[in-house]
Amino acid sequence: MRKTPLFVAYVVLLVLVSAAAGDPIQATHAVELEDPAGDVLNEGEDLGKDVVRLQVATDGKELSFSVLLADEVAAYLAGRKAGDVIQVNVDTDSDSATGGKTFWGGKEGFEYLVSIRACIRYEDGEACVGGLSSPEQGYFSSYEVAQFTQGATDAKDVHDIFWESPRTEITGSEVAVRIPYAELGVSSGQALRLAIREADSTYDAESFFPEVVLTLK
Repeated sequence: MRKTPLFVAYVVLLVLVSAAAGDPIQATHAVELEDPAGDVLNEGEDLGKDVVRLQVATDGKELSFSVLLADEVAAYLAGRKAGDVIQVNVDTDSDSATGGKTFWGGKEGFEYLVSIRACIRYEDGEACVGGLSSPEQGYFSSYEVAQFTQGATDAKDVHDIFWESPRTEITGSEVAVRIPYAELGVSSGQALRLAIREADSTYDAESFFPEVVLTLK
């Protein structure tokens, strides 16, 4: 499903080094990946949130994720369809023998799982999973951080998605969040291995982007 990613060098970036087939992509400070449209699972009238481009950048204090969808976010969320857009498995200690593993695909060695979500604001409340029976007023992004225990495929929440995550309005097709280094216990110069999954894609290893080893600014 995944085609060779396209890397774009932008402003302060970054030397991106191509990886041999099967090896993680090595990137410094930022990386951009592309994904073909139409590779998500659609159930009835529910459109899977179709990611076509992903940018990850660092500034010395935060990781920023910018996820571009194939269509306006309203096409995917209208009704009660809030939920994950991408799931980011983070290996912070460069040791594939420590930490948990992904539920889909069986990738190993991750300390954290970051779920980046497209949420709905209603007249009577908010939802980042599913939705409410209330008039919609708009859309916003949020994220959840969970920590793996050794060998586990599930992760325990360490970040309250509603009260701790900044809300960024979504008015088009871009879902963006910024995550402080402190939430992942990482610092400048550290290398993170990222296994990023398109949340509404197939339930196997093919739903992942190529792995990236990203050195933080």
